[in-house]
Amino acid sequence: MKLLFSFMSICFFLQMKAQDQNSDIKIKIDFYNSKITQTEKGERLLWLDSLTSLVRNKTELKYDSIARKCINFAISIDSLNSAAGNVADLMDYNNNYLGRPKEGLKIFNNYYDKLKKGINFKRLGYLYLNAADGYYFSGNVDKSFEYYELTKVYALKAKDQHLYATAVFYMALNQSDLGQFVEASQGLEEASKIYTKLKDTLFNINIKNVLATLFVQNAFYKKGKIERDEALLLAYKMNSTYSIRNIHFNLASDSSIKDLFSTTVGSTRSKNDLVDEIANLKKSLLADRKTDYISIAPYILSELVKVYVQSDSLDLAANKFKEIQQLWLKDKSGKLKGLYLEAQSWMFLGKGDYKNAIKYGRELLELQKKQSIVLPLMTAEKFLSDVYRLNDDIPNYNQHLLNFYNIKDSISSVQNVRSLAYYQTLYETEKQRLKIETQESNIALLDAKDSVKNQWIIFGGLGVFSIFFLLTLLKSKNNAKKEKKLQEKFSQDLMQSQEEERTRIARELHDSVGQKLTLIKRKSQNLNQLELTSLTNNALEEVRSISRGLYPALLKHLGLSQSIAQLVNEYDEQTELFFTTDIEPVDGYFTEIASLNFYRLIQECLTNIVKHAKAKAVTVSIKKQEGLIVTVISDNGKGFDVNDSKKKNSLGLKTIFERIKILEGKLSIDSEINTGTNFILTIPIKNES
Repeated sequence: MKLLFSFMSICFFLQMKAQDQNSDIKIKIDFYNSKITQTEKGERLLWLDSLTSLVRNKTELKYDSIARKCINFAISIDSLNSAAGNVADLMDYNNNYLGRPKEGLKIFNNYYDKLKKGINFKRLGYLYLNAADGYYFSGNVDKSFEYYELTKVYALKAKDQHLYATAVFYMALNQSDLGQFVEASQGLEEASKIYTKLKDTLFNINIKNVLATLFVQNAFYKKGKIERDEALLLAYKMNSTYSIRNIHFNLASDSSIKDLFSTTVGSTRSKNDLVDEIANLKKSLLADRKTDYISIAPYILSELVKVYVQSDSLDLAANKFKEIQQLWLKDKSGKLKGLYLEAQSWMFLGKGDYKNAIKYGRELLELQKKQSIVLPLMTAEKFLSDVYRLNDDIPNYNQHLLNFYNIKDSISSVQNVRSLAYYQTLYETEKQRLKIETQESNIALLDAKDSVKNQWIIFGGLGVFSIFFLLTLLKSKNNAKKEKKLQEKFSQDLMQSQEEERTRIARELHDSVGQKLTLIKRKSQNLNQLELTSLTNNALEEVRSISRGLYPALLKHLGLSQSIAQLVNEYDEQTELFFTTDIEPVDGYFTEIASLNFYRLIQECLTNIVKHAKAKAVTVSIKKQEGLIVTVISDNGKGFDVNDSKKKNSLGLKTIFERIKILEGKLSIDSEINTGTNFILTIPIKNES
């Protein structure tokens, strides 16, 4: 969800403070209208603009029609910058307040040609910023990023750092929604530096809040909690109800995200987690009712319905569902549809009505697919897999379970996790650097009365600082080494858990779905239903193919050496490459887990060759030599520069390096352009047979 951070501007000061706010506003509206009818041209535009500012974002006061009158009049007297400012505000109102981004884009298209050549760079930048929001919320992600880039270009031309930082920040928010965690973390870091320079604490609070979400989404739960708590403390100090609301809502979301990534499908959350989540949602709802910014009550209510159902508090869930239902009946806009569907599907689940839970769950899933936001899509797949499991519909359960884990794997990849850890390290280093600079500045300020005394203080302080800096540097290096080892272990554990999960899913597909399809096939053969037999046989082959892809069952039946030989034969049959093999029996030197990792290692090397090498021939050699298993995989393809950092950091090679580390072996790559490539893997033998 896009967060709103632009402050409401007040064009004229209030004449007096009335006790009845509604009455006071009506008096002002009547006063401004009278002035509008009595004046002309520039003075009339001034009063029109004042009226527009007074009713901004207030649907009940007809903001939309008043803003359009102001825009059209400004254009008629050639006051294009004034018109552009109100066009940007009206687009923001439709994008973020009403949840009607297509209407926001329609406004942009209606006025853009009339304004683009007569307005300054800053106004044009804000038009592009709101257009980018409109495209993103409408599902056109590529177009939205194109317009964010345009915003940055015109912000630089206007020398408006705040506008530039806001474009970078909004892009990072959207990249986070799409699962592009590395790009998002880079954007947050860039925006944070600018806001710090501008001394904009509120924006930096929100950046810390988003950064915490990135940590949580990538399983850095403790670091995410630290960032979140720091942001919450600052928000309470500044009495920012807007930030307090958002942070409490995200604290509640952290619990469900942690559950989404760390538990198996169908698991039950702890009572303490549910209690904490409910408490944070209640605090968020309380702050939402106090803030002047756009309400996120529908989001909070939808989450409360879900958590109350999970805690078996169906009466409380029903009360919150009535509230969101009333909002839905009043305004069936795009932003409410998904929230209403999610709340409704959970209510049916709580009542044990699986049929309707599935119906609305599937409708929600289709909506999430159109929006292409990763976490909601993953949540929808998980919900359907749970309901199908409860309904004893094993085929659909398996399908949505597989979809869930595919998404989970895609956003939990080694590359994303390690990259995010790297940027987090940069972020922490930057904070440490700023602390050191602050200490240095404080020391420099000590040149007051006695110059000799001040010199001693400065030199002494610099000496202490140097010692402190050296100690900090040594500690930083040690921490970096520990962090690197932890990252490597985390990557290896992640790959191992993925293999275990794939094995489990493959077993379920084979034992459950495969057996049932076999039974159907036999029955159709007995009934001489040839078409059904053919369809069932095709489905059975697809299930077996998926199962083999998830886990190579041949490892248990044929052993490691023969399984690798069979793997090479499959590549030989499926590609135009010519393969030769020289594989000695090495089964007795590997444990079951090591065998799987070694098999995957060979598989990934061959896949890398097929995808990128453009070779005609490949040789695979596996031999035992002096306490080592030496594997050489050679091709006569195009080769590559082994010193090219971009190549070395590619996902394929990174995965190969992680596999060899798990086996405690070494990998060397010998490659030259247009000559070919040799992968040389040496693995120590731990278990002599």
